[in-house]
Amino acid sequence: MGNKSIQEENLGVLVKRVDYNIKKLVEAADNYTKEMNENYTYFFCWYAESMYKMQFKLAVYRELREVINTGVFEEVVTYLTSKVEEFTDDLLSRSLRRNSTSEMMNLAHVAEAEVKQELRRVFCMFVKDLKIK
Repeated sequence: MGNKSIQEENLGVLVKRVDYNIKKLVEAADNYTKEMNENYTYFFCWYAESMYKMQFKLAVYRELREVINTGVFEEVVTYLTSKVEEFTDDLLSRSLRRNSTSEMMNLAHVAEAEVKQELRRVFCMFVKDLKIK
């Protein structure tokens, strides 16, 4: 029974961390949106890449939050582990450069790789923290 309560406690800590990350990303995105609406050209030159990365992270964290909402510890660990594997495979297997005629698509490709590197590190830490007994 103690193992179950430790799992629940570890899951509770993860919920707080994920909710905090979502909250911070939403706040930053709202600020960027305000900046974008006031002066799009300035925003595009200085913040577009950051906003793209932020939206990508936000989507992944929201997906994780949905899995956490099931409350099933094993499903959360399985999800996180599979995302780490997915990110790892993608980062190791895909081309570092995209050969699109759109420069923005090429930039987005690089930005996604950078975000996946960061999320991979964070999700590895989440798995490690969940498995602490």
